[in-house]
Amino acid sequence: MTRTVSAAVDSPSDPIVLAQHAFSDTASAAGGTAIRTGILWMLVATCLFVCQDSTSRILLRSYPATEIAFARYLVHMVLVTLVLAWRDPRLMISRRPILQILRSGFLLGATLFAMLALKVMPLVDFSAIVWVALLWAILFSLLIFGEIPSLRTLFGAALIVGAGLFIFLRGRKI
Repeated sequence: MTRTVSAAVDSPSDPIVLAQHAFSDTASAAGGTAIRTGILWMLVATCLFVCQDSTSRILLRSYPATEIAFARYLVHMVLVTLVLAWRDPRLMISRRPILQILRSGFLLGATLFAMLALKVMPLVDFSAIVWVALLWAILFSLLIFGEIPSLRTLFGAALIVGAGLFIFLRGRKI
């Protein structure tokens, strides 16, 4: 069962409205266009994560992980504040501040631990290990949201994790 997310701005070109359309019943009738769009967005996000990790690896040669994380989140905060203030300042008020703070803490911890790992291991190995997050996502979606993964999802996850293990274990004697 899908749920729609209410959008604060009703512009047809707004990403929130596009996402709302992607989760609506009319999106299913559109013949999978929403899924293809989602796949495209995830491919772009994956490329950006690789760029981010590569840049972090370079910066870690000269700066401590805490400084890099501080600069990253300061820039993000300023940019998001400017965009939200311009679009709709009401969006800066969280309806669930405790949950938002908890999520922010998880994100900060993930960033710092990832940077510490990047400091001591090759980027290729780091990237291969990151894909284990897929297993956590499947497990949490089952336990928290009650979403049962399809056989295609499990097969795809097995392929991705297998490829990550192959990359990580290549050249190592087991």
